[in-house]
Amino acid sequence: FFHVQRVGKRLVIRPSWEEYAAQPGDVVITLDPGMAFGTGQHATTRACLAMLEEIIDSGVPHSMLDAGTGSGVLSIAAALMGVGKIDAFDIEKEAVMTARDNAKINRVAGAITFFQADLDAFVPGRAYDIIAANMIDTLLMRNAAKLARAVAPGGSLLISGILGHEYESVAAAFSARGLAERTVAAVAEWRT
Repeated sequence: FFHVQRVGKRLVIRPSWEEYAAQPGDVVITLDPGMAFGTGQHATTRACLAMLEEIIDSGVPHSMLDAGTGSGVLSIAAALMGVGKIDAFDIEKEAVMTARDNAKINRVAGAITFFQADLDAFVPGRAYDIIAANMIDTLLMRNAAKLARAVAPGGSLLISGILGHEYESVAAAFSARGLAERTVAAVAEWRT
């Protein structure tokens, strides 16, 4: 069920078992998702990738945190588009191993540090130009203060995994921490 797909303007996700002839300007991500979440087919991942592309195209950030990395697709996309220092974690050990393998396949392993962590226990050691967190609403709201503090001045927090009826509560949790909403993507019942 996983085939080559274009996401955004330049990003193309290619399963490792399918061929694809890249067009000029394409940024091709080769993925073998294994048991990890994040093939780019889910509405939340697609919206995150499209927004990530827009953020990076407006001026390449230097750093990124990918909370709940899954297959590593967001981190790999960021590295391929020029972000030089990326920290990425997932609560699942298998996801971290899959993400590392996918980074190697895409020749960006040197730009990404993958590790196993739980967002509730994670303490960011620095501020990031971009933070991506594609996870359930309760986890986002519970960690809103931590995520908001870890965004560098002028940086972007990209949150997703939010059902339409949960959106107002999640948005309020982050605006209460001093963050201003720039844009919202609605794909089916999901918000990013």
